Amino acid sequence: MRLAPLVFLGLVGACAQAEQATECSPVQCRASCAPSSGSCADGRCTCSRPDGGGDGDAGSCETAACDAMCRTLGYTAGGACVGTNCQCAGTLPDGGGEADAFDEGAVEDAAADDGPRDEAGAEDAADEAPALEVGDPCTVDDLVEQELCGPDLKCAFSELDGVRPAPVCDRAGVRALNQPCAGFSLTDSCSAGMMCLNDGSGSRCRRLCRDDADCASLGPNAGCLIQMNISGTVVDGIKACTLHCDVLLGSGCDTTQACRPSFVDLTGGGVYEAYTDCSGRGSGTQGSDCSSGGASDCASRYQCFTLGTGESQCLYICETSRVGTDCPAPAYSCNDIHDPTGRLGACL
Repeated sequence: MRLAPLVFLGLVGACAQAEQATECSPVQCRASCAPSSGSCADGRCTCSRPDGGGDGDAGSCETAACDAMCRTLGYTAGGACVGTNCQCAGTLPDGGGEADAFDEGAVEDAAADDGPRDEAGAEDAADEAPALEVGDPCTVDDLVEQELCGPDLKCAFSELDGVRPAPVCDRAGVRALNQPCAGFSLTDSCSAGMMCLNDGSGSRCRRLCRDDADCASLGPNAGCLIQMNISGTVVDGIKACTLHCDVLLGSGCDTTQACRPSFVDLTGGGVYEAYTDCSGRGSGTQGSDCSSGGASDCASRYQCFTLGTGESQCLYICETSRVGTDCPAPAYSCNDIHDPTGRLGACL
């Protein structure tokens, strides 16, 4: 018999997810535009003249000047005019993403520059670019990377704008991973890169992520699975990591929690991946109802499963190599729960 774990990964009172709205880096944009000023808008880096001139003062784009400017800024494939805009092509020498579009005012400024900026000069300008301050907008990616905001600050959600989050820089808290916390995003007590989330058994600091790679340093069974929401509104683009722990040993969680297994078919193709997480530890044992609180209703080494009858019960997690000895016989046997390693089952 195959059983499906009833795992509550959606969090109440947590910040929703957001699309990756832009690939433009404000720090890199300002550095590459120097001595002109630069800013990100709609995913593009736009250079403005030092005297405040901009699109309103722009003339026509000249292909030769555009190509020279892009190569001067370090774009490997130079540039070409797209309408009145100069579009740089290729990648930056430091491995950065595809080039941004610059307006024709920036082309004129580049042509009038005293000389080409070498690669070291561009890197120095990036290093000297001021870090963002409290209230400055950061990016959805920086919720994970935490590179744009100044010392003792973190990129955090400020509010929902429709169904998109608005990440901004604010003071960082001091609470560490999986520690109890209070507040919501800008007001929470968690360190940079984390957010205070409630899984139904209490609020704890969780690491934010875009995919499993962002959770890899937590351990092999940690994954980017926790879908967040605010008052039922889910925003795509950012999730939170589960925690790595050992189900059989009961290690990796604090004394008020239990380690739970989760086997997830992410593609719908019948290929399951193994994850773990820590959740509140209840008192429910074999056959106890867990329809209200899910896994947090169950004791350590028990998981909440939905049976074929529709009932939700706490079932003991057995070790398949100990068939006949790990479950109370003859009433129970160790059943398959889609563990790709074949190591764990559930007594039923």
